Amino acid sequence: VGRSEKAIQAAVDYVARFGGGTVKILPGTYRLRNAVYLQSKVRLLGSGPETVLRKEPSVTTKLAANSDWYDQEITLTDATGFAIGDGVCLRTKDGGSKNAETVKRTLVARTGNRFKLDQGLRKNFWRLGDSTVSTLFPMISGENISDIAIENLVLDGNRAKNENLNGNYGGCVFLQECNRVIIRGVTARNY
Repeated sequence: VGRSEKAIQAAVDYVARFGGGTVKILPGTYRLRNAVYLQSKVRLLGSGPETVLRKEPSVTTKLAANSDWYDQEITLTDATGFAIGDGVCLRTKDGGSKNAETVKRTLVARTGNRFKLDQGLRKNFWRLGDSTVSTLFPMISGENISDIAIENLVLDGNRAKNENLNGNYGGCVFLQECNRVIIRGVTARNY
């Protein structure tokens, strides 16, 4: 029940706890503020072109304070448009080498402009490196899972209202170190 990634995620998590199964997504447009994180032995089955997962518009702001390796909190300059549950992408340039660094996380708690992340950082995000945080994420994601299927749905990245998420961090579907994957009847557009 619902029209967001939270309803789909709840169904994925529910069937995964029983050892796997099919999550049937009924016709309609579902608005995503975070990825749907698949789990092993789960089949995500849409109702064809009538099932559209659409990414909400992205928001970007600079970090107001430095965050170091293993920190699990970030402070935003302007928290307008950010909410608990959002998928975010933190980006910075390494001070010495100017190499770009990117980390994906989920916002899980908030006090004012300060947010707690679902996992600690594994990079330094300093103001010196022009560090930013954006509501950017792949629409369907999975890491270290197997026996999954994504079928019969449309993924709409809403490109006109989203900043580009480049490199190995995004795309409509992001799967890493996964085995036995079926993707069939999926349309990816505006990404």
